[in-house]
Amino acid sequence: MRRSAARLIDYCRAYPRWIAVAFAFALLYSVSAAILPWAIKHAIDPRPAGEAFSPAQVGLILVALALIQGVTYYVHLLALSFVTQRMLNSIRNDLFDQMQRLPMKYYDENRVGEVMAYVHGDVEQIQVLLGGMLYVLAVTMTAFAIIVAAFFISIWLAVVMIGMLLASVVVIILWRMYISERFRQARETFSSLSGLLQETLSNFRVIQSLGQERYASGRLGSANSAYLDASLSAERSIAAMRPTMEIVSGIGLAILLYIGGLLVSRGDADVTLILAFAAYGARFFEPMQLIAHGFGDLERATVSLTRVLDFLAIELPATGSELQVPESHVRGEIEFSSVNFEYLAGIPVLHDIDLCIGAGETVAIVGPTGAGKTTLLSLLMRLYDPASGRILVDDRDISEVDYQWLAPNLGIAVQDSHIFAETIRENIRFGREHISERDITSAAETVGIHKFIVSLEMGYESQVGPGGLELSAGQTQLISLARAIAGRPSILLLDEVTSNLDAVSEEAVRTALERLFEDRTVLIVAHRLSTVRNVDSIVVLNAGRIVEQGSHSELMARGGLYARLCAYAYG
Repeated sequence: MRRSAARLIDYCRAYPRWIAVAFAFALLYSVSAAILPWAIKHAIDPRPAGEAFSPAQVGLILVALALIQGVTYYVHLLALSFVTQRMLNSIRNDLFDQMQRLPMKYYDENRVGEVMAYVHGDVEQIQVLLGGMLYVLAVTMTAFAIIVAAFFISIWLAVVMIGMLLASVVVIILWRMYISERFRQARETFSSLSGLLQETLSNFRVIQSLGQERYASGRLGSANSAYLDASLSAERSIAAMRPTMEIVSGIGLAILLYIGGLLVSRGDADVTLILAFAAYGARFFEPMQLIAHGFGDLERATVSLTRVLDFLAIELPATGSELQVPESHVRGEIEFSSVNFEYLAGIPVLHDIDLCIGAGETVAIVGPTGAGKTTLLSLLMRLYDPASGRILVDDRDISEVDYQWLAPNLGIAVQDSHIFAETIRENIRFGREHISERDITSAAETVGIHKFIVSLEMGYESQVGPGGLELSAGQTQLISLARAIAGRPSILLLDEVTSNLDAVSEEAVRTALERLFEDRTVLIVAHRLSTVRNVDSIVVLNAGRIVEQGSHSELMARGGLYARLCAYAYG
């Protein structure tokens, strides 16, 4: 809780003026709230007219206090809303930045829906906490203002209020220690439910095609039941706190009235004192009861804040100012030096990879499924870091330089083309915002998709729909290839770009590929070996090791794994 509060204070420091305004008007509201019972006491004071306020004067005071309370509370809420929404905006931006910078390994181990829950659910809960913390501050100020005012009426009144305040604080602290774990469990089960729901919807085509709707509903139902059980456990805990605070408030008010009655019976005070005691008691205990009623929401929000802060605290790989930023242009020389890698500890995927690729060379990486071909490209893209060994580009270890030096010089096209629900122009330009209109059309012409684009009614401004639904698989792949070369990268990485295409689309992509190999270093991962016959060198991977390397004719002459793969492919 202390760490959460400290981090919230860090966010608050960006808005000192608005917080000062909220605090100042909360203080004015508290003072006016403390004066109101005093004014009511004087309105019914039986003392002679010369010694008490007239009814007109008391009426004016009451009207003035009501206006002051209304205006101060409005300004307080306005300033509070400004600060709260700005802070939530900052937290969301921090979450977005963190999501973009997290290593791929994190997303391998966590469902996307669980990550989305931080933004969709937890941030909204934090809004309750922000408002609640400042409300608690205002309530505390009101309580102290009432205690100070009580001293002017009766020291006994003030002493009882202080005792009740301490008792309320003790009850809240003890109850929070008891229920916090239950609310944490409820939030975790909700996150799991969100992750499972996202996974189910993302794979709904597969679920329906295999007739597994009942199985998917059962999984969601089980997760939903777990969330129900955790939520009910938390709600049962908080439900008992509300009547407890009601009891504490009732006891406090009874003590106040008892003491007031004793003072009146002794002749030390008149009946107006009892009325003042009752008015101050009601004012004093009302916010305590409101806190108790909203305590469950505050506890949920505290759990959400802790989850968000834990997410933001995940250690990131070194980037930016921590790394070198070479000034030279990327030539395209690539070297894998004794590279080892594993996704899971103790399960190696790549073993002692040593591979040198000269600038401008075209190299194909082939091998059986699971050999480590795509992993090799992923390491070069720095989606993962090697467990040991080094990867060098132009004799520079890519783990020691800012990736923004390498990224503009990498063109990437993969098996499952990633198309955004934007225009064709924006999809080609993605990641290359600086390129000109001519660069975009030139890239489209190079891969052979330009004529199709200009035949559309909106041309390059045509919307492709979510996931490229308005395009065929071949058109989507060609746009992906256009994006890969639009920035004229020095290194081009192609991963199974023809594996999901029909014969016509494959031929169109293959023709485009022949134009892409000029004046750049190209690494191709391919199952369809017909696309790699004319490359400079073929690297054959098997079980994470390089087992062969050479030209098509050399490897066929050896009669090794590559020759067997070709035999399987061509019968």
